Amino acid sequence: GRNGGDIQWRLPIEFLEAATGCEKTILLNDGQKVKVKIPAGVMTGSKIRLAGKGHPGVGGGKPGDLIIEPEVREHSFFKREGDDVHVTVNLSVLES
Repeated sequence: GRNGGDIQWRLPIEFLEAATGCEKTILLNDGQKVKVKIPAGVMTGSKIRLAGKGHPGVGGGKPGDLIIEPEVREHSFFKREGDDVHVTVNLSVLES
């Protein structure tokens, strides 16, 4: 038997969903729905591997994995630096 191939899947997520963690349901090309738990603090470039959710194996081979690549959207006033979240706020100075 031959093992199935992996599926790479880019998943856009909102900045605040990435910061707090969330659960997403994705619809694969073969019509299969898969629930993905996005851990808090996930960053663009990290990978989430779901074993056995890739292409099916042939002749008794094991199925491949589904590899989720989160793509965290930029936020207008939250900026992330490492594990810190910075908030940009416009302050106006009042002159007396």
